[in-house]
Amino acid sequence: MNGIAPTSNRIESDPLKKTIVNMIRAMRSDYGQVFIKQFQGEEVLTDFKQRLYQKLNGLPIDAIVDGYELCAERNTRFCPTVPGIVECVLETVKRNKKLEVNKAETESVAALPPPTIICDPLALLAKAKAASRTGNKEDKAAWMTRKAEALRNNDAVLILHGRNIKRRYAQAEHSCAVNGCHDIGTLSPGTKGSDNWFCIKHFKSAS
Repeated sequence: MNGIAPTSNRIESDPLKKTIVNMIRAMRSDYGQVFIKQFQGEEVLTDFKQRLYQKLNGLPIDAIVDGYELCAERNTRFCPTVPGIVECVLETVKRNKKLEVNKAETESVAALPPPTIICDPLALLAKAKAASRTGNKEDKAAWMTRKAEALRNNDAVLILHGRNIKRRYAQAEHSCAVNGCHDIGTLSPGTKGSDNWFCIKHFKSAS
């Protein structure tokens, strides 16, 4: 019927041939009239099956079955070609190998002994609270001592070097345009950048 050869003992003894025969039957069922129009005559279908056998020989049977299903899902209008089926089968082989590797890794990890937890969070928390309460009393007195010493050192520096501490003025080209004002000029009534610049104290009076 439509060029599909009956199953013989020779086909039954060859898993690949049997798989291809079942694939052709599935293809006829999936594509209906499209299949009948594409494979008119026994010779066309025989050549198709022989080419499939050559290209799929040596590949896992389960990958061939899953590869055809994948190819049929991607192309629902026209019957799959030999290159299309082979491509999907090879893709399925790679996917299955990856799944096997992941499964082996998962099993190896699951076989490892559970980790030993030596940390007691509640004990650590209680220890930290106790240290905090104790440390606050001790550190406060030490902090007050350090603060007093720092203030004395600061006063000594101001006394010793008070005469050498000079006020830093802005450079002439950056200072306020008001004569005698040494503050930096940051504001200008102009918009071109070439007008006079004034400090914040003299800007309102200048404008």
